[in-house]
Amino acid sequence: MANRYFSFAELSEKETGVQLRAGGTLGRHHFVIENKSENLIKVSGWNTNGSKAGETTIKKGGSLGYNCGSVWAIKPQSDMTPLERLRSEFRISKNMVFVIPRSEIENIELEELTSSIDEDDPYANRNRFWGSGETWGYSGENYAFTIYHSFHGGVDQRRRVHRVFIVKEKFNDGVKECFKALADYSGKSFTNIKHPANGLS
Repeated sequence: MANRYFSFAELSEKETGVQLRAGGTLGRHHFVIENKSENLIKVSGWNTNGSKAGETTIKKGGSLGYNCGSVWAIKPQSDMTPLERLRSEFRISKNMVFVIPRSEIENIELEELTSSIDEDDPYANRNRFWGSGETWGYSGENYAFTIYHSFHGGVDQRRRVHRVFIVKEKFNDGVKECFKALADYSGKSFTNIKHPANGLS
C-alpha cells in the first residue's frame, strides 16, 4: 500500500480508542487515536498480525503519515527547515534526498529504463513504453532530481519524483531552486516515454 496522510484537523474529527483504517486498506492493519487534546494527538499503529507497530504524537498543524500499520509524525510547516518543507510538500522520503558536492552530480548513474515487452510477442503494443526505470527530471546549477517511471498497461502508468540531489557548496540556494523546479514540474501533464527497447525513438 502507498503512504497515506492525515492532517491534524482530520484526526481531530475521528473517534479515540477505535480501529481506524486508511482508504483502500486490504489487510487488518490499522491505527488507533489513543488520546487527543487541542494541541496534540497520540496515535498508535498496528500490524496485520495484531502486534503494535509503533506510536507517535502529532502536533497541531502537523500530519500523520501511515503505511501498513507504521505511523510517523510530520511536523507543522512552521517547525520545518527549508529542506523538510521541500520533502513534505513533494512527499519525498528522507532516504531519497542527497546533499553532495557539485562534482558528483555528473557521475550519478540512473536506473536504466527496461522494457517489460516480450521481444518475441508479435501482438505486443509497441506504440508506447511498458516497463520501468529512471530519467532526469531536471538538473539545475545547484540541484537535480530524477523521475521514476512505471508503465504496466494503459491504466497503470505512473511517474514520481524519485531522487533529489542538492549541491553541498550552495545548499540554501539549491533547496530554494529545487523547490521552484519541483513545483513547476508537478504541474506538467503526463507525457509518454519513447524507448528504443520498444522500437521507438
